[in-house]
Amino acid sequence: FRISLIIGRDLEFVSSDSDPIRMLGRGYRVLVHDPRDPDRLLFQQRYPGERRAGIYLSEAFQSASVRIVVGEAAPHFAAGWTQALAVLPGVAAAHNVARTFSVANLLHPDARSGVSEGNPIFDAAVELAAVTNVRLALWLTSNFDGQATHVFAGGLEESIRESIETLCPLHTPAIDGAFDIAGAGSAASTLATTAPAL
Repeated sequence: FRISLIIGRDLEFVSSDSDPIRMLGRGYRVLVHDPRDPDRLLFQQRYPGERRAGIYLSEAFQSASVRIVVGEAAPHFAAGWTQALAVLPGVAAAHNVARTFSVANLLHPDARSGVSEGNPIFDAAVELAAVTNVRLALWLTSNFDGQATHVFAGGLEESIRESIETLCPLHTPAIDGAFDIAGAGSAASTLATTAPAL
């Protein structure tokens, strides 16, 4: 077997030599997806009802006979859940990412953390991923100490649905009453990552 490990990315992510996939993937072909390089993208499909606009994905991903996606299972500020994003933006072209994360989609009332139903970003990303014939999806959750707490594996859509059903109650707990002090921060903020030390 010839195995390629593709480091998916969005428009801002920059990979370094210390990336775990680079370190653990020695002996395999390790590629960093470049959403802006037209020479490394292949046409996947047209947008419905449009004659020219189309979706382009990583050539290495497209040419693989067996496609496996791996990622984190966690709430996402706009897409609802990170599991939706393995293919788009993971291995998609920059213009496809920009279209999916358009201002109109970002302002949609259901484009928010932990929401999958009716979320236009979640729907567009999962719909695209579903037509790429992903053979296996593997999602991992971890706590603040980096310890694995849940692992979900299986078909793409089934594993996404199972992971959301399991994790949603954990990320949307019921709160009774009011509090004197409340703190807020994004998932990547200093507040969130230092919370265990408070």
